[in-house]
Amino acid sequence: TWLTTRIYPAEDRLTPEKVKAASELAIAEMIRGGIVSFSDMYFFCNETAEAVIESGIKANLSRSLVSFDPAARIMGDARFAESVELVKHYHNAAKGRLKIDMSLHAEYTNVEGYIRDVAAYTKDAGLLMQIHLSETEKEHNECIERHGKTPTAFLADCGVFDSPATCAHGVYLTDDDMKILAAKGASVAHNPCSNLKLGSGVANITKMCEMGVNVTLGTDGAASNNSLDLFREIYTASLLAK
Repeated sequence: TWLTTRIYPAEDRLTPEKVKAASELAIAEMIRGGIVSFSDMYFFCNETAEAVIESGIKANLSRSLVSFDPAARIMGDARFAESVELVKHYHNAAKGRLKIDMSLHAEYTNVEGYIRDVAAYTKDAGLLMQIHLSETEKEHNECIERHGKTPTAFLADCGVFDSPATCAHGVYLTDDDMKILAAKGASVAHNPCSNLKLGSGVANITKMCEMGVNVTLGTDGAASNNSLDLFREIYTASLLAK
């Protein structure tokens, strides 16, 4: 409900100017809280890139990629073309402070052929990958219904984790999923406050660490958190893990 009735309509009204202003505000809040580098998956990425360059912070930016047509491939796709242009103009900009990653929004917002194409391009280009992974129980179970596999297993088969990947959330990972992520060297970005606000659940980061998964902390952005305060995230994560 939050995503479809609140966020999507709000995003339809965004402009490059609004994203630039919001990026500047977000960067100011992060710097104030001691954050010196952030990863972001969104659109109007040129505006965020300029805000990064002007502010002095470090960032890994990626253009969110989605595909719904079963025949969709990266050739001729406007969103993918934006990603390639972003790499061309901003990767390693500002003396290396700014990196451009590739991204797939999630398994449930992409079709298999497109996922495989993006995964192959990312590996061949030597770039990093960002993706939302098993954030909700519904997402996780519907993937099993579609493909007979968990999102992690399906995406691994598509080559997504053949590049170093940052996987947001990981709330509903199975033990086998954790083994895959550990073997592939993927990182899970744990977003406890966002997961609580949206009622998604609590990621088992204790088991992830025991299984050798690299666990990091994130805020998931202000829309699903109301704050970019990483100290609040640290506090919440420590309590939830107990």
